Amino acid sequence: MKKYILLGGLLLLSLSACGTERPAERAKVGQIGAESSVSREMAAKTIALAFYTNQELDEMETKLNFSDLSAEDWAYPYIQGCVEQGFFAGSEEGTFRPQADLTLWEAQALMDRLAPDYNSRIVLTAENKNMAVSYELWVQLLETALKARRGEDSLYSYGIQTENAVVLDADGLCDMGRFTAAGIDLTPYAASRITFLEKDGEILALLTVEAASPVVKNIYCRQEKGALFLETGEGAAMLAYGKALDEGIYDVKLENGKVAEVTAAESVGGCTVKRVDGETLYLAERGELPWAEAARVYDAAGEEIAKADFTDLICGTDCGEFFEKDGEICAAVIRTPAVLERMRVLLKGAEQKTVTLSAENGFTLSNGTNEKHFRRKAFTADCLGFRMAL
Repeated sequence: MKKYILLGGLLLLSLSACGTERPAERAKVGQIGAESSVSREMAAKTIALAFYTNQELDEMETKLNFSDLSAEDWAYPYIQGCVEQGFFAGSEEGTFRPQADLTLWEAQALMDRLAPDYNSRIVLTAENKNMAVSYELWVQLLETALKARRGEDSLYSYGIQTENAVVLDADGLCDMGRFTAAGIDLTPYAASRITFLEKDGEILALLTVEAASPVVKNIYCRQEKGALFLETGEGAAMLAYGKALDEGIYDVKLENGKVAEVTAAESVGGCTVKRVDGETLYLAERGELPWAEAARVYDAAGEEIAKADFTDLICGTDCGEFFEKDGEICAAVIRTPAVLERMRVLLKGAEQKTVTLSAENGFTLSNGTNEKHFRRKAFTADCLGFRMAL
């Protein structure tokens, strides 16, 4: 049964008196948690992560003595963090009731403690105060309280960010990396694009299902024994796929948890990097090209494929393979380790007055016509002298 509550006379939010278990079937597009209640332990997790990192919570001295809570329970660190801050307390009987639904009056009490200067209040009555709060409503209340506490329009100062990613498996592997999700069952969201709040790689709260048939863009794919491996750089998701596929960069459309369509990006081969930054990539053989919005960089030079960054593309080397789509670089794959036998030095004319070079075992300067070798000592010259030195 679903009911509605007016928050501070301003915002209409939904409540639900149903149980805490989400259905096993795939989640539908839309807000998450309107039909499920939030437990006290999950509310404690969302609050604790606003004030601590997971590492800080794990390093806390064990102090709680609730008869229905063990130090081995996944929620123990979060509950202890909330108790330390004075947001939560146990009962007179010495219990915490971690799995009990958070009630409406408890939610208001938490709001009062989180944001004591916030004036809008939940309308409590004898009929609704003990109703279970929906997961969706709790997340909205928490965001409102945290922003009001510091008078800010975002959760940035708490270290909390909003992420948008395709969930590739129930263990938290997403197309943008791996996240942990203590107490949260990600099974209904596998192969869906969702938005969620996260802090230091821990999913704090789920927000919405954006797409049930998402496209994973610019993902490194390889095939092995009838299976397609989607490499994120922090792990690989394995999906059944019977068609032959060359190893490379693809857009992969998922439907009902299966591969529906695969579109290849064009390999432009190995090219020499002349200049690179977060906006563009200048290749000696192709000229200057912009990075695509969802571009990825992989390091495939070792035994495993790892996530990399544009800063790992070393100017003057040709150890990368580059992939193009619609006139943009959508991915770069570092195939071999960079061996720096030569170094190009950019002099910025009037902006740069002097330059100093040194090397542990000496070095050679070349202007394309002449060369001059220097031993271990450093070489310093004004820019004009540097150009004329050879």
